[in-house]
Amino acid sequence: DTDGHGTHVAAIAAGNGMNPSLIGEPDFDRAGIAPEAEIIAVNLLDSEDSTVSDVIKFRDALVYIIEKARVSSPDKAVVINMSFGVSLGAHDGRGDEGDNTDEEVINEVFHEKEGVIGIAAAGNESGIFQHLEITLKGTSPDNIIKIPFFVERNQGYEQDGSSLYIDMWYGIDDNPGVKLWFKPPGGVLSNPSILEGADVVGDFNNGKCEFGIEHTKKESLSDLRGNVTRANIEIYISPKKRKLQLGDGYQLLVSGKENTKIHLWVNPDPNFRINFDKSLIDVEDGVEISDRSTISSPGHCPEIITVGSFEKDRNRLSCFSSRGPVLSYTSSGPIAEKPDVVAPGKQISSAKAEACKCGRGWLYDTYIRFNGTSMSAPHVAGMVALMLEKNNKLKLEKIKEHLKSASEDGGLKYIETDICGNRDDGIETNSSSPIVGKTEVGLGRVNVKATVDLVS
Repeated sequence: DTDGHGTHVAAIAAGNGMNPSLIGEPDFDRAGIAPEAEIIAVNLLDSEDSTVSDVIKFRDALVYIIEKARVSSPDKAVVINMSFGVSLGAHDGRGDEGDNTDEEVINEVFHEKEGVIGIAAAGNESGIFQHLEITLKGTSPDNIIKIPFFVERNQGYEQDGSSLYIDMWYGIDDNPGVKLWFKPPGGVLSNPSILEGADVVGDFNNGKCEFGIEHTKKESLSDLRGNVTRANIEIYISPKKRKLQLGDGYQLLVSGKENTKIHLWVNPDPNFRINFDKSLIDVEDGVEISDRSTISSPGHCPEIITVGSFEKDRNRLSCFSSRGPVLSYTSSGPIAEKPDVVAPGKQISSAKAEACKCGRGWLYDTYIRFNGTSMSAPHVAGMVALMLEKNNKLKLEKIKEHLKSASEDGGLKYIETDICGNRDDGIETNSSSPIVGKTEVGLGRVNVKATVDLVS
């Protein structure tokens, strides 16, 4: 565990607090929420087998955990913590027919299961300008919306051959008429991309970089909630000769039927990032940079519990904590309210992996502090393990009923974030305003003891 993430998360949920090397320190002083729980660790994302898709690996990992846990007892309770996520996709929790999506896997593994509960981190995509809401003004040349952006290299990472993706989604009718063009730095406009038209591809930077645009219909998974058809525009930007062109001069242009709403997300990449310049984007022009609907996949799925982050010492929502609502591309409304709850996720102290290349920890280098909803989720995973210890027949619906009864929905402060520096702290412009609605905190702050005490 060279980055220490898995060890840190596991110890929050179920660390036993024992460390023989800490002479004179009391055992159990730093135990996790459910210290007597058994841990099954699966290293999923670092797998080097490129012949199997990530989604198939995800399904295999979940099935393996359940089967491994139930070797000795077929009724053994299982809680699976998922402190990871992807910021691409429709963000509606439905998944796509025929695409082997996370949503399909989640539905298959967790839907209506007794004693098998999934917990997901909401994501850390708030405050970093990764989501745009675009409202189209019409199809005439005068109504084309221009969206400038720039590409930067993340500090501490070397440029390599990885690609950047822009993912755009909108609700579809008989003739949406949405068109999109791409203009690279120093280049010319691409041909317009239209729904179900030929893919648009091209080179720029003297042939050293390339781009592609795919504009397609996406049918949601067939389930009890019914099918929904959405349109997806996927844009990739890649280096052909190792180095991606950095800097500004990139531009998207989009037009279409008046009042069509398009959502755009970009994927965080370890090496590069796409940034939008707030000074060049105006709500009056139909474009808004938004922290709304930034919960990552699989966190927006209704069959699991999704956990955001709050800061216990300041009693406020963490500026990085991804927010709802789950989107709906029809008049029927969203299929879930997310996040479900919030738990501590700022400066959380937990076990440091021996191989972790993450700086020196404290208490003889055995503990380290991390931030993120990855740290919030295992607080709830440990709590649910304690609930299932009392009643291993509980289903998700009953657990959410207990959460609703015991969670604390008052008193948290809302922090309006101009920029979330290092995903660690925000610029507090309105610290006295109470949280309103469920799109930030769901049912509120989780109360472990009160929730577990409700189980019979």
